[in-house]
Amino acid sequence: MDKSELEAQLLENPDQWVRREIAKNKNTSSKVLQMLAYDKLKWVRLEVARNPNAPATALEYLAADEDNEICREVAFNHNTPVKVLEILATHENIKIRQAVAFNFINPNPNTPVALLEQLATDENFEVYWHVLYNPKTPVSLLFEALAKHKQDDGVRHALASNPSTPTTILDELANCENEGWAILQEIADNPNTSLATLQELATNEENESSVREYAIFNPNLITISLLEQLATHEDWEIRRSVAANPNIPETLFQQLANDEVEEVRSHALAIRVRNSQDII
Repeated sequence: MDKSELEAQLLENPDQWVRREIAKNKNTSSKVLQMLAYDKLKWVRLEVARNPNAPATALEYLAADEDNEICREVAFNHNTPVKVLEILATHENIKIRQAVAFNFINPNPNTPVALLEQLATDENFEVYWHVLYNPKTPVSLLFEALAKHKQDDGVRHALASNPSTPTTILDELANCENEGWAILQEIADNPNTSLATLQELATNEENESSVREYAIFNPNLITISLLEQLATHEDWEIRRSVAANPNIPETLFQQLANDEVEEVRSHALAIRVRNSQDII
C-alpha cells in the first residue's frame, strides 16, 4: 500500500480520534490537511486550523467556519494570508478580532501594520489592548495610548510588556505613584528598560521580591558594582537572581557558586551550563 492509499483510508476512518490525530500531526501533508478542513467534526477542523502545515486555501475556507473557535485559530496560524486576516479583523466576534491583533503565545508575523492601526480604533477596548501588546504596533500608537489612557490598567500592562515600547514610556510608567507589582515586574523584564529604572527597581526594598528579581537578571543591568552589592544581599532569592544576570564577572559567579544556600549554588551552576549550551 502506497502513501496515497494509506492517506485515503485514514481520511475515511470512522473513528474521529484517528482523523483528529492526523489533523494535529505536524508531519501531515498539506494535501491531507486540505481534505480534513472539510471534515464534519469540529474538533478535526479545529486541529487543521492550528496545524502549521495547513495550506492557505484550507485556512481561507476555515475562516468562514460557523464555529468561532476555529476562526480564532485561523487568525493565529502563520500561514493565513493577509487578505483572510483583513476579513477576520472585522468579524463580529471580539475574541477573533483580538486574535488578529495579537497572539500572546505565538504572535502572527503576517498581521500588517495597517491592520493593527485599524484594530486600534476597534469599538471594544480589549481589542485595543491586544494591539498595544503587539511588537509591530507603531510607536506613535504607544505614545498615544500613554497620553490618552494612562489611568487604564490594561493599557499600562500592555505598554509595560511590549518589547518595542520606548524607554521613555517605560521610565514614566515605572515612576507612576503606587504602581502595581505586576506592571513593575513587566517593566523590570522589558528589554528596553533603562539602567536607571532597573537600578531603582532592583534596590527598592519596598518592591515585591519578584520585581527586584526580574530587574536584577535583566541584561541591561550592567553596573558591576551594584551586582556585587546585591550578591551579598541577606535575601538568598536576590542572590540567586544575580546569578542569572549575563553580565556577572567570573569572580562573582564563583562566589555565588559557593554560596551558603544550596538553591543559589545550584541556580548559578544551572545558568552556567545553559549558557555554555547556548554557545555550542
